[in-house]
Parts: sequence; C-alpha cells; structure tokens
Amino acid sequence: AGLKTLTSRTMGVLGEADTVAKAEQIVEAALKHIDAELVVRHDIGTAPLLQKRVDHMNEIRALEAQ
Repeated sequence: AGLKTLTSRTMGVLGEADTVAKAEQIVEAALKHIDAELVVRHDIGTAPLLQKRVDHMNEIRALEAQ
C-alpha cells in the first residue's frame, strides 16, 4: 500500500500563523511526517515568492494604467 497519484497537485499543506515565515515553518515541519514519494515545492507560500507575485501584479496594473 501507499500513496499513489495520477496527477500533480495531489496534496496541500496549510500552516496557519501570524506571519508568513511562521506558517512556512509549520508547513515544513508537517511535511517531514508525510511518508510518500512526492515532489515538494518548498518555495510555494514563502515570502519571496509572494512578493514576486505582488510585484508582477503591480507591473501589470501599471501597464494597464498607461
């Protein structure tokens, strides 16, 4: 037995905290308890990636305002 997947985005793990950094720590700790061969994106939900998304949306809005 074990976890079998057919597609990507099989599982989501949520860390709830007062800061993004603390939530990320909670998620990383939880991931250590998952015993399956999964590809894990450790950048999802991190402050740098969230900032990158915000910056991208600001660029799009600036272009639309021209």
